Amino acid sequence: MPTLADPALAPPGEHLFLLTTLAGYAPASRWRRDKERVLERMLSLAEDVVPGLRPATTFCEAGTPRTLERY
Repeated sequence: MPTLADPALAPPGEHLFLLTTLAGYAPASRWRRDKERVLERMLSLAEDVVPGLRPATTFCEAGTPRTLERY
């Protein structure tokens, strides 16, 4: 949670958290097809550890190594 070190990264009373997993450098068409499924699975696994995470989440985005390369 980067906001524990720098609260200015999120609005007051909110936090930024990151979920990370290994991801291949898949073709864009495959990622577009699977993005929501992967995101939902990661959120479900995280919610096993942090109950109530999903309803408290105000924004969520997913990316691949290609996304990181682009930005």
